[in-house]
Amino acid sequence: MCKNKSYKKTYMPNYLLRISVGLFFTLIPLFTTFAQITQVGAVTNASGANVQTLTVNKPTGAVIGDVLIMTVIKHVTGNTDNSWVNDNAGSAWTTLVSGGLGGNNNYRLTVLYKVISVDWEPTSYTVIPTAGWNPNATYMQVSLMAYRGINIANPINVFSALATTTTTTGTTIAPGTITPTVNNSLLLMLSGSYRNTTGTLEFSSWTTATAGNFIEFLDIAGEDRTRLGAASLSLSNASATGNGTITLSGDGTYRGAVLMALAPASIATGSIAGSPFCQGASVTVPFTTTGVHSSGNVFTAQLSDATGSFSSPTTIGTLSGTTSGSISAVLPLGLSAGTSYRIRVISSAPSITGRDNGSNLTISAPLSAPTVTGAYLCVGGSTAVTLSASGAVTGEVYKWYSAATSGTLLK
Repeated sequence: MCKNKSYKKTYMPNYLLRISVGLFFTLIPLFTTFAQITQVGAVTNASGANVQTLTVNKPTGAVIGDVLIMTVIKHVTGNTDNSWVNDNAGSAWTTLVSGGLGGNNNYRLTVLYKVISVDWEPTSYTVIPTAGWNPNATYMQVSLMAYRGINIANPINVFSALATTTTTTGTTIAPGTITPTVNNSLLLMLSGSYRNTTGTLEFSSWTTATAGNFIEFLDIAGEDRTRLGAASLSLSNASATGNGTITLSGDGTYRGAVLMALAPASIATGSIAGSPFCQGASVTVPFTTTGVHSSGNVFTAQLSDATGSFSSPTTIGTLSGTTSGSISAVLPLGLSAGTSYRIRVISSAPSITGRDNGSNLTISAPLSAPTVTGAYLCVGGSTAVTLSASGAVTGEVYKWYSAATSGTLLK
């Protein structure tokens, strides 16, 4: 509801009078938004027979802020240690899952990951099949992949336990269901098989009961008996995947698999003080990013139209940078009055398109000049006069000045 307010004040006539109208406002905090996760370079692979170490190359193009994921399958008789990476550059490798396959701990599958955190990251990594001693691995194979646009504080949103079989019969392996807690996660299924007779078997299909079919991007044989595979699927909404099923082209393998969700980088915008807004108002938009942005990145604050649609957003402020900060924004003049405006923040490198703030914002129509009534007086006269103004709406405040521009604030 809008209502008029009028004020009267008596002044000596040796002043010219000016009236200004102002508003005070609050902006609702924006919610989190997520990036598109992309693979960097091609998956690299290394394998060997009767080896104490393997060297695998870093995927081409992987840089600071990218996440590396490594899968290792090995056969070392009488040793149940996890495989590990001899790497002292920046952040350490973290073992996600590891365990024996087919009811036999001599055959083990390990999945590890790390975030690249230094610009002197090596171009290759030495993988060691055991800890504390160095027997030869009868067979060993390593694959390495890299991803960009990931939340570096929490790269793996959720993952299943290592799924294995108790025997070498059968042709499938079934990683358990997971439920990502963020939208736009990237689901990965990673699997390794070790055939108990000469030769390898291909992976033929990857699926989950609810999320559906995955796209295979890795199916590569190692030395004689090992094979590593991987498949992915983008999940737009946070929901349970259902149990997974990975099928091989034949039986007779020790095999294992894990299902995981990579968490996308996000931009969270903080609170700003208050709606409704005047057109032309200055707004400071604080934000926090969980990703790593490239040099030349620009953060942009965008305003929707009066219906809340971002089909043709209006840029209200930008900030060049790669880390969290604040955007100095201005609501433009000439906007349509409305009560359903929304605001979002986006970035350019990587591209993260934000969800809106989640609450409608009010922007008022341009203010019309108030009606002023009173008498004309001669400069220097001593007769008092009563002036009044009306036409203000709820939330507007009159201010009286002694001149048409600048002047002294009188009331």
